[in-house]
Amino acid sequence: TKSKRSNNLMNTVKSDMVGINEKQADQSNDVKVYSFGGVEAITEQDLWGYFFSSYFADGGYYEPLFPYRQLIPARKMQPLHESALGFKGTMYSAVFKANKYLSAEDFSFFIQDYHTFLNAYLQAVRSPLGNIVGFRRLLAYYIRRGKKPGEYYDLSSGEPVLIKDVIHFKGYSATQNIYGDPNYLAGVLSINLNYESRLFRTRYYKNGSHAGFILSVTGERSDEAHDVIERGLKDIKQSNQFKNILVSIPGGNKESLQLLPLSDIAAKDEFYTIKTLSDDDVASIHRVPLIFLSIQPKTAGGFGQPSEAAQNYYITEMTPLINRLKSLNQKIGVNIFQFDRLNYEDFD
Repeated sequence: TKSKRSNNLMNTVKSDMVGINEKQADQSNDVKVYSFGGVEAITEQDLWGYFFSSYFADGGYYEPLFPYRQLIPARKMQPLHESALGFKGTMYSAVFKANKYLSAEDFSFFIQDYHTFLNAYLQAVRSPLGNIVGFRRLLAYYIRRGKKPGEYYDLSSGEPVLIKDVIHFKGYSATQNIYGDPNYLAGVLSINLNYESRLFRTRYYKNGSHAGFILSVTGERSDEAHDVIERGLKDIKQSNQFKNILVSIPGGNKESLQLLPLSDIAAKDEFYTIKTLSDDDVASIHRVPLIFLSIQPKTAGGFGQPSEAAQNYYITEMTPLINRLKSLNQKIGVNIFQFDRLNYEDFD
Protein backbone atom coordinates (compact mmCIF):
# COMPACT_ATOMS: atom_id res chain seq x y z
CA THR A 1 0.00 0.00 0.00
CA LYS A 2 2.84 2.32 0.88
CA SER A 3 4.61 1.60 -2.42
CA LYS A 4 1.41 2.13 -4.39
CA ARG A 5 0.75 5.39 -2.55
CA SER A 6 4.29 6.62 -3.27
CA ASN A 7 3.88 5.83 -6.97
CA ASN A 8 0.57 7.68 -7.13
CA LEU A 9 2.06 10.69 -5.39
CA MET A 10 5.05 10.73 -7.73
CA ASN A 11 2.79 10.51 -10.76
CA THR A 12 0.74 13.41 -9.46
CA VAL A 13 3.85 15.54 -8.98
CA LYS A 14 5.12 14.48 -12.38
CA SER A 15 1.92 15.55 -14.13
CA ASP A 16 2.03 18.99 -12.48
CA MET A 17 5.59 19.75 -13.57
CA VAL A 18 6.14 21.41 -16.92
CA GLY A 19 9.52 21.38 -18.64
CA ILE A 20 11.06 18.82 -16.26
CA ASN A 21 13.60 16.28 -17.43
CA GLU A 22 13.12 12.85 -15.90
CA LYS A 23 16.04 10.59 -15.07
CA GLN A 24 15.68 7.16 -13.55
CA ALA A 25 18.29 6.91 -10.82
CA ASP A 26 18.17 3.17 -10.25
CA GLN A 27 16.37 0.44 -12.20
CA SER A 28 16.16 -1.70 -9.06
CA ASN A 29 13.81 0.56 -7.11
CA ASP A 30 10.98 3.05 -7.58
CA VAL A 31 13.00 6.18 -6.74
CA LYS A 32 13.19 8.73 -9.54
CA VAL A 33 15.18 11.97 -9.71
CA TYR A 34 13.90 15.04 -11.47
CA SER A 35 16.01 17.94 -12.72
CA PHE A 36 14.17 21.22 -13.19
CA GLY A 37 14.73 23.20 -16.38
CA GLY A 38 17.89 23.17 -18.44
CA VAL A 39 20.82 25.30 -19.48
CA GLU A 40 19.69 28.69 -20.75
CA ALA A 41 22.27 30.26 -23.06
CA ILE A 42 21.88 33.84 -24.24
CA THR A 43 23.71 34.46 -27.48
CA GLU A 44 24.12 37.58 -29.54
CA GLN A 45 21.74 36.13 -32.11
CA ASP A 46 19.09 35.52 -29.45
CA LEU A 47 19.46 39.06 -28.11
CA TRP A 48 19.07 40.88 -31.40
CA GLY A 49 16.53 38.38 -32.65
CA TYR A 50 14.36 39.51 -29.74
CA PHE A 51 14.27 43.04 -31.16
CA PHE A 52 14.80 42.97 -34.88
CA SER A 53 12.05 42.34 -37.36
CA SER A 54 12.08 42.46 -41.14
CA TYR A 55 13.46 45.62 -42.73
CA PHE A 56 10.80 45.80 -45.43
CA ALA A 57 7.05 45.27 -45.31
CA ASP A 58 4.52 44.61 -48.05
CA GLY A 59 2.62 47.83 -47.49
CA GLY A 60 5.07 50.12 -49.26
CA TYR A 61 6.77 51.30 -46.07
CA TYR A 62 9.74 50.41 -43.87
CA GLU A 63 9.28 48.60 -40.58
CA PRO A 64 11.53 49.61 -37.66
CA LEU A 65 14.40 47.26 -36.93
CA PHE A 66 12.86 46.56 -33.51
CA PRO A 67 9.17 45.94 -32.72
CA TYR A 68 7.52 48.89 -31.00
CA ARG A 69 5.04 46.54 -29.34
CA GLN A 70 7.88 45.31 -27.11
CA LEU A 71 9.21 48.76 -26.22
CA ILE A 72 5.91 49.96 -24.76
CA PRO A 73 5.59 47.13 -22.17
CA ALA A 74 9.23 47.72 -21.22
CA ARG A 75 8.23 51.13 -19.88
CA LYS A 76 5.95 49.44 -17.35
CA MET A 77 8.32 46.62 -16.41
CA GLN A 78 10.91 48.62 -14.48
CA PRO A 79 10.18 51.66 -12.29
CA LEU A 80 13.52 53.39 -12.96
CA HIS A 81 13.11 53.01 -16.71
CA GLU A 82 9.67 54.63 -16.63
CA SER A 83 10.87 57.31 -14.22
CA ALA A 84 13.92 58.20 -16.34
CA LEU A 85 11.90 58.51 -19.55
CA GLY A 86 9.29 60.61 -17.77
CA PHE A 87 11.95 62.87 -16.26
CA LYS A 88 13.53 63.54 -19.64
CA GLY A 89 10.22 64.59 -21.14
CA THR A 90 9.42 66.78 -18.14
CA MET A 91 12.76 68.59 -18.29
CA TYR A 92 12.38 69.51 -21.97
CA SER A 93 8.77 70.55 -21.42
CA ALA A 94 9.91 72.82 -18.57
CA VAL A 95 12.09 74.92 -20.88
CA PHE A 96 9.90 74.77 -24.00
CA LYS A 97 8.08 77.98 -24.91
CA ALA A 98 4.62 77.26 -26.25
CA ASN A 99 3.72 79.33 -29.30
CA LYS A 100 1.00 79.72 -31.90
CA TYR A 101 2.49 76.94 -34.01
CA LEU A 102 3.07 74.25 -31.38
CA SER A 103 1.22 73.83 -28.09
CA ALA A 104 2.84 72.73 -24.84
CA GLU A 105 0.81 69.52 -24.90
CA ASP A 106 1.80 68.53 -28.43
CA PHE A 107 5.46 69.21 -27.67
CA SER A 108 5.30 67.23 -24.41
CA PHE A 109 3.92 64.15 -26.20
CA PHE A 110 6.30 64.69 -29.13
CA ILE A 111 9.40 64.69 -26.92
CA GLN A 112 8.17 61.66 -24.97
CA ASP A 113 7.81 59.79 -28.26
CA TYR A 114 11.37 60.72 -29.13
CA HIS A 115 12.83 59.37 -25.89
CA THR A 116 10.74 56.19 -26.11
CA PHE A 117 11.37 55.33 -29.78
CA LEU A 118 14.09 57.83 -30.78
CA ASN A 119 11.58 58.83 -33.44
CA ALA A 120 8.98 61.60 -33.21
CA TYR A 121 6.62 63.13 -35.75
CA LEU A 122 4.75 66.37 -36.33
CA GLN A 123 2.29 67.14 -39.10
CA ALA A 124 1.69 70.60 -40.48
CA VAL A 125 -1.83 72.01 -40.19
CA ARG A 126 -2.67 74.23 -43.16
CA SER A 127 -5.28 76.89 -43.73
CA PRO A 128 -7.71 76.72 -46.68
CA LEU A 129 -5.20 78.86 -48.58
CA GLY A 130 -2.42 76.38 -47.92
CA ASN A 131 -0.51 78.37 -45.32
CA ILE A 132 0.94 76.61 -42.28
CA VAL A 133 -1.02 77.66 -39.20
CA GLY A 134 0.32 75.09 -36.75
CA PHE A 135 1.64 71.61 -36.10
CA ARG A 136 0.17 68.60 -34.36
CA ARG A 137 1.89 65.59 -32.91
CA LEU A 138 1.49 62.21 -34.60
CA LEU A 139 1.66 59.00 -32.56
CA ALA A 140 5.11 57.62 -33.33
CA TYR A 141 3.92 54.11 -32.51
CA TYR A 142 1.82 54.05 -35.71
CA ILE A 143 3.90 56.12 -38.15
CA ARG A 144 6.06 54.40 -40.79
CA ARG A 145 8.44 55.85 -43.33
CA GLY A 146 7.46 55.10 -46.94
CA LYS A 147 9.84 53.59 -49.47
CA LYS A 148 9.61 56.74 -51.55
CA PRO A 149 11.35 59.86 -50.14
CA GLY A 150 9.01 62.08 -48.16
CA GLU A 151 6.26 59.46 -47.87
CA TYR A 152 4.85 58.49 -44.48
CA TYR A 153 2.05 56.13 -43.53
CA ASP A 154 -0.29 56.14 -40.54
CA LEU A 155 -1.24 52.64 -39.34
CA SER A 156 -3.53 53.69 -36.49
CA SER A 157 -6.69 52.73 -38.40
CA GLY A 158 -5.43 49.22 -39.10
CA GLU A 159 -4.64 50.01 -42.72
CA PRO A 160 -1.72 52.13 -43.97
CA VAL A 161 -2.90 55.63 -44.85
CA LEU A 162 -0.57 57.92 -46.78
CA ILE A 163 -0.11 61.25 -44.97
CA LYS A 164 1.59 64.49 -46.04
CA ASP A 165 3.48 67.39 -44.48
CA VAL A 166 5.24 65.18 -41.92
CA ILE A 167 8.28 66.29 -39.95
CA HIS A 168 10.34 63.30 -38.78
CA PHE A 169 12.75 63.96 -35.93
CA LYS A 170 14.94 60.92 -35.39
CA GLY A 171 18.06 59.94 -33.51
CA TYR A 172 21.16 57.98 -34.38
CA SER A 173 21.36 54.48 -35.82
CA ALA A 174 24.57 52.73 -36.78
CA THR A 175 22.96 50.50 -39.41
CA GLN A 176 20.46 52.66 -41.35
CA ASN A 177 19.13 56.20 -41.75
CA ILE A 178 15.40 55.42 -41.86
CA TYR A 179 14.67 55.32 -38.14
CA GLY A 180 16.52 56.09 -34.94
CA ASP A 181 17.40 53.29 -32.51
CA PRO A 182 16.43 53.89 -28.85
CA ASN A 183 19.44 54.59 -26.67
CA TYR A 184 18.36 52.18 -23.95
CA LEU A 185 18.32 48.97 -26.00
CA ALA A 186 21.52 47.85 -24.29
CA GLY A 187 19.68 47.94 -20.97
CA VAL A 188 16.59 45.95 -21.96
CA LEU A 189 17.99 42.73 -20.49
CA SER A 190 18.52 44.52 -17.17
CA ILE A 191 14.98 45.91 -17.37
CA ASN A 192 13.64 42.40 -17.88
CA LEU A 193 15.86 40.97 -15.12
CA ASN A 194 14.59 43.59 -12.68
CA TYR A 195 11.02 42.75 -13.64
CA GLU A 196 11.58 39.01 -13.21
CA SER A 197 13.20 39.53 -9.81
CA ARG A 198 10.18 41.48 -8.59
CA LEU A 199 7.87 38.78 -9.92
CA PHE A 200 9.89 36.21 -8.02
CA ARG A 201 9.62 38.30 -4.85
CA THR A 202 5.83 38.50 -5.27
CA ARG A 203 5.50 34.76 -5.85
CA TYR A 204 7.85 34.09 -2.94
CA TYR A 205 5.62 36.12 -0.65
CA LYS A 206 2.40 34.52 -1.90
CA ASN A 207 3.97 31.08 -1.59
CA GLY A 208 4.44 31.55 2.12
CA SER A 209 8.08 32.67 1.98
CA HIS A 210 9.55 29.41 0.81
CA ALA A 211 10.65 27.91 -2.49
CA GLY A 212 8.97 24.53 -1.95
CA PHE A 213 9.75 21.46 0.14
CA ILE A 214 9.65 17.68 0.34
CA LEU A 215 7.38 16.25 3.05
CA SER A 216 8.73 12.91 4.21
CA VAL A 217 6.24 10.73 6.12
CA THR A 218 7.21 7.35 7.55
CA GLY A 219 5.54 4.95 9.94
CA GLU A 220 2.26 3.02 9.97
CA ARG A 221 -0.69 4.85 8.46
CA SER A 222 -3.77 4.05 6.42
CA ASP A 223 -4.72 5.42 3.05
CA GLU A 224 -7.40 7.49 4.75
CA ALA A 225 -4.79 9.07 7.03
CA HIS A 226 -2.60 9.88 4.05
CA ASP A 227 -5.54 11.56 2.31
CA VAL A 228 -6.23 13.67 5.40
CA ILE A 229 -2.62 14.92 5.45
CA GLU A 230 -2.68 15.66 1.72
CA ARG A 231 -5.96 17.60 1.93
CA GLY A 232 -4.71 19.56 4.93
CA LEU A 233 -1.59 20.70 3.10
CA LYS A 234 -3.60 21.67 0.02
CA ASP A 235 -6.07 23.66 2.09
CA ILE A 236 -3.23 25.63 3.70
CA LYS A 237 -1.73 26.46 0.32
CA GLN A 238 -4.98 27.43 -1.36
CA SER A 239 -6.08 29.73 1.44
CA ASN A 240 -2.83 31.77 1.29
CA GLN A 241 -2.94 32.01 5.07
CA PHE A 242 -0.50 31.06 7.79
CA LYS A 243 -2.03 28.04 9.57
CA ASN A 244 -0.93 25.16 11.76
CA ILE A 245 -1.64 21.50 11.06
CA LEU A 246 -1.68 18.60 13.52
CA VAL A 247 -0.50 15.19 12.27
CA SER A 248 -0.83 12.12 14.50
CA ILE A 249 1.13 9.00 13.48
CA PRO A 250 0.61 6.05 15.86
CA GLY A 251 3.91 4.44 16.78
CA GLY A 252 5.87 7.25 15.12
CA ASN A 253 8.78 9.33 16.40
CA LYS A 254 10.35 12.71 15.69
CA GLU A 255 11.68 11.46 12.37
CA SER A 256 8.35 10.11 11.16
CA LEU A 257 7.42 13.49 9.68
CA GLN A 258 10.17 15.65 8.21
CA LEU A 259 10.03 18.83 6.16
CA LEU A 260 12.97 19.06 3.76
CA PRO A 261 13.35 22.46 2.00
CA LEU A 262 14.41 22.37 -1.63
CA SER A 263 16.56 25.47 -1.28
CA ASP A 264 18.07 27.67 1.38
CA ILE A 265 15.56 30.09 2.84
CA ALA A 266 18.25 32.79 2.68
CA ALA A 267 18.11 32.68 -1.12
CA LYS A 268 15.41 35.32 -0.93
CA ASP A 269 18.11 37.87 -0.12
CA GLU A 270 19.43 37.53 -3.67
CA PHE A 271 16.43 39.59 -4.71
CA TYR A 272 18.02 42.72 -3.27
CA THR A 273 21.33 42.10 -5.04
CA ILE A 274 19.72 41.44 -8.42
CA LYS A 275 17.40 44.41 -8.14
CA THR A 276 20.23 46.73 -7.11
CA LEU A 277 22.51 45.67 -9.95
CA SER A 278 19.77 45.91 -12.57
CA ASP A 279 18.70 49.31 -11.20
CA ASP A 280 22.29 50.54 -11.61
CA ASP A 281 22.36 49.32 -15.21
CA VAL A 282 19.13 51.09 -16.09
CA ALA A 283 20.19 54.32 -14.37
CA SER A 284 23.51 54.35 -16.23
CA ILE A 285 21.94 53.67 -19.63
CA HIS A 286 19.68 56.72 -19.26
CA ARG A 287 22.39 59.03 -17.83
CA VAL A 288 19.86 60.77 -15.60
CA PRO A 289 21.17 62.06 -12.23
CA LEU A 290 20.05 59.67 -9.50
CA ILE A 291 18.91 62.54 -7.33
CA PHE A 292 16.00 63.08 -9.76
CA LEU A 293 14.89 59.44 -9.82
CA SER A 294 13.67 59.26 -6.20
CA ILE A 295 16.50 56.84 -5.28
CA GLN A 296 17.70 56.81 -1.69
CA PRO A 297 21.47 57.45 -1.50
CA LYS A 298 23.58 54.58 -0.22
CA THR A 299 26.16 56.88 1.43
CA ALA A 300 25.89 59.67 3.97
CA GLY A 301 27.12 62.20 1.43
CA GLY A 302 24.06 61.69 -0.76
CA PHE A 303 23.99 62.77 -4.39
CA GLY A 304 25.13 66.35 -3.96
CA GLN A 305 23.26 69.55 -4.72
CA PRO A 306 20.23 69.29 -7.05
CA SER A 307 21.20 72.55 -8.79
CA GLU A 308 24.62 71.19 -9.74
CA ALA A 309 23.10 67.96 -11.06
CA ALA A 310 20.51 69.93 -13.06
CA GLN A 311 23.19 72.19 -14.53
CA ASN A 312 25.36 69.26 -15.60
CA TYR A 313 22.38 67.46 -17.12
CA TYR A 314 21.25 70.55 -19.00
CA ILE A 315 24.69 71.20 -20.47
CA THR A 316 25.67 67.63 -21.36
CA GLU A 317 22.33 66.06 -22.30
CA MET A 318 19.71 68.70 -23.04
CA THR A 319 21.66 71.39 -24.89
CA PRO A 320 22.77 69.19 -27.82
CA LEU A 321 19.22 67.97 -28.43
CA ILE A 322 17.75 71.48 -28.07
CA ASN A 323 20.22 72.72 -30.70
CA ARG A 324 19.11 69.96 -33.05
CA LEU A 325 15.46 70.90 -32.54
CA LYS A 326 16.23 74.57 -33.22
CA SER A 327 17.96 73.62 -36.45
CA LEU A 328 14.64 72.23 -37.69
CA ASN A 329 13.20 75.74 -37.58
CA GLN A 330 15.39 76.77 -40.50
CA LYS A 331 14.46 73.71 -42.55
CA ILE A 332 10.75 74.17 -41.90
CA GLY A 333 10.76 77.93 -42.28
CA VAL A 334 8.72 78.38 -39.12
CA ASN A 335 10.04 79.06 -35.62
CA ILE A 336 8.16 76.29 -33.80
CA PHE A 337 10.87 75.13 -31.39
CA GLN A 338 11.54 77.86 -28.86
CA PHE A 339 13.23 77.34 -25.49
CA ASP A 340 14.13 79.22 -22.33
CA ARG A 341 17.31 78.54 -20.40
CA LEU A 342 17.01 76.28 -17.39
CA ASN A 343 17.09 78.11 -14.06
CA TYR A 344 19.35 75.88 -11.96
CA GLU A 345 18.63 77.70 -8.69
CA ASP A 346 15.03 76.54 -8.78
CA PHE A 347 16.21 73.01 -7.97
CA ASP A 348 17.64 73.90 -4.52
